[in-house]
Amino acid sequence: MDLSNILFQTFIMVLVTSLSGSMIVKIWLAYALRLESAGCWHLFNYGIRSAILFWGLPLVYMILMLAGKSFSFWGGVLFQLTPVIYYFVMAIGIIWLSGAMILAGKYILAGIGAYKYYCKRIPHKDDWGIVCKDICRRLQIRRKIPVYGCYEAQIPVIRGLFRPMIVLPEHGYNNEELRVILTHELTHYRHRDLWLKALFTSILCLQWFNPLPKEVYKKFCFWSECYCDASAAPVVGGAKLYFAEILAFTQKQERLNLMGGTGLLEDEHELLRRVSHMSKQRNAKKVPKQVAAAMCAGIICLSAGSVFAATGTLAAGYQQLYYATMVEDITPEDSAIDWLESEDFGPAPGVIVISDVADGARVKANGTFEWTVKNNVQKQTGTFYVASGKTISATAYFDPADVSVKLGIIKPNGARTACIGSDSLTKSYTADKSGYYQVFVENTSGVSVDVYGSYSTR
Repeated sequence: MDLSNILFQTFIMVLVTSLSGSMIVKIWLAYALRLESAGCWHLFNYGIRSAILFWGLPLVYMILMLAGKSFSFWGGVLFQLTPVIYYFVMAIGIIWLSGAMILAGKYILAGIGAYKYYCKRIPHKDDWGIVCKDICRRLQIRRKIPVYGCYEAQIPVIRGLFRPMIVLPEHGYNNEELRVILTHELTHYRHRDLWLKALFTSILCLQWFNPLPKEVYKKFCFWSECYCDASAAPVVGGAKLYFAEILAFTQKQERLNLMGGTGLLEDEHELLRRVSHMSKQRNAKKVPKQVAAAMCAGIICLSAGSVFAATGTLAAGYQQLYYATMVEDITPEDSAIDWLESEDFGPAPGVIVISDVADGARVKANGTFEWTVKNNVQKQTGTFYVASGKTISATAYFDPADVSVKLGIIKPNGARTACIGSDSLTKSYTADKSGYYQVFVENTSGVSVDVYGSYSTR
């Protein structure tokens, strides 16, 4: 696979992932907020985090590719190239890649700046480590997470994906302050917020053309803080003590970009919103677990159904685009490729016939093939049924491209119609009678040829 094809497939993967992820997140934003208003904050949080994963993981793309290649859905031509598609998508792909690299560079520089900011740290005092170890035990965190002090730091923050650490402003803390701060930061670690923010950063880079991730990221940061508050407050003795200790830090804080880290808060306004949010959650009338589970199941079914319908339509549209542009690729009037039509009733003398499947095996009327055809060998597909009046189209690309190869179709009576040429060929035939047909490639060029092709019936 060359670099241009890698860029094409990567761009298509990002595009499909962006579209499917946006649909799922939009549905959750529209309906899952009812879970929050019903007091099911944990279910809402798990659901929205799971939905966000569809933005970062190309699950829908992989399912489409599996269905297209392994089961020959959509004619077996899903996300295959014609020259028209190639040049159009490559132009857009280069623009997309340039934007992604610029944003990635911006985030990398911000991360380096944040690292330099916190690099002047000093090992924690003994009492900090004792309190941190006790909280880790209560939160069931087995990993040892070091605590550092930093004179440059203005607010507590947890940083590091592979080597997480907590960095605190270097000044005196009483026991309650230290306990609240460390519980908050360790709860972020337990919720995997650092990894989710890193995933979101990659989403913002790769899907910069989609405005929705940037909008949702701001909401996600607030939701993750609220979820952390709801989980951490009971550990330290209740919401009143918890927020009272956090409020003390707002008098010392200046706004800071926490790229790559998760901090205690941004400003007093955010803290007031978090207090109000927790109050609403505590006063919300809880719905029965069965009702909440039914709501979740309904949202999941709606999300899956919507994505399935949309991606199926997308794949079918790509199939039509492929067929519409395939003719321009193969048979332009001023084609520089020399090819000849051939009609015969069998391979040339001395040519060995090899079937792609067991003799007599039936295959689907749409499929792909990747063969290495040795000299004096005819490779052919299994038989597939074609009704009278339907058109069979076969396309093949050859490597090396400067040898002459025969691509054709075997009729039910054994007669063959083919074209002979090099580089790439397409052979179309309208069936004059219903029956079982085959596609074949015959090589008498004197060298082995790698063949990549597909066939379809419409």
